[in-house]
Amino acid sequence: MTKIIKGFVSSDLYIGMKDVLETISFLVAIIGIIAIFISILQLKNEQKKLIAENLQKEEEIEYRKKEKSIEVLSIFANDLIPQMDNYISKFRKELEDKSKLHEIPQDKKKLIIKIVKKECGAGYVFNQLEHICLYISAGLVNERIIYEPLHKILVDFVNENKDIYEDLLKEAPYKYLTQVYNRWSSKIEYDALEDKEKKIAAEKKGLWENIRQTY
Repeated sequence: MTKIIKGFVSSDLYIGMKDVLETISFLVAIIGIIAIFISILQLKNEQKKLIAENLQKEEEIEYRKKEKSIEVLSIFANDLIPQMDNYISKFRKELEDKSKLHEIPQDKKKLIIKIVKKECGAGYVFNQLEHICLYISAGLVNERIIYEPLHKILVDFVNENKDIYEDLLKEAPYKYLTQVYNRWSSKIEYDALEDKEKKIAAEKKGLWENIRQTY
C-alpha cells in the first residue's frame, strides 16, 4: 500500500491535481478578498447615503428653526414689546396719580405697587413671555439668532418686575420662562466678566510694557 501511495504521489496525475487544487485554492482566496472588498464598498456607500440623509434632515431642521426664530422675533416686536410699553406707560401714569405714595408705610407701599402692576397688565406680559420661552426651551428656534435682540429686554423686564414674578410663581411654575431667564442672566454675567477680564488683561499688558521700558 505504501508503494502504491508513493507511486501516486510521484505520478504526473497527482502533480497535475495538486497544481489544479492550488490554483482553485488561490482563486477561492482571491474571490473571498473581492467579496470582502465589495462588502466594504457597499457598507461605505450605505454609510455615505445615511450621512447624506442625516445631513439633509439636519439642514431641514435648522431651516425650520430659523423660520420659527423669525416668527418669534416678529411676535416679540409686533405684539409683546407694544404690550410691555403699554404696561410701563399705564404703571407710570398710575404712580403719578398716587403722588402721595411716599407718605405710605413701606410694606403697604410695596403691596399697592404690586396691585397697580397687576392691574396694568404685568401678568399678561409674563404669560406671553412664558409662551415664547416654550419655543426656546423646546429647541424649536435657533437660540443664537434670537438671543442678541431679545436677551436684554426679557431679563430687564423680569428684574424690574421681580415682585410680580415671584407672586406668579406661587400660582404657576412658569417653567420655560424661568429656564430661559436663568440661562440668559448667567450668560449676561459671564459675558460681562469676560469683557472685564479682557480689559484687565489689556491694562496689565500696557502696564507691563511701561515697566519693561523703565529697565
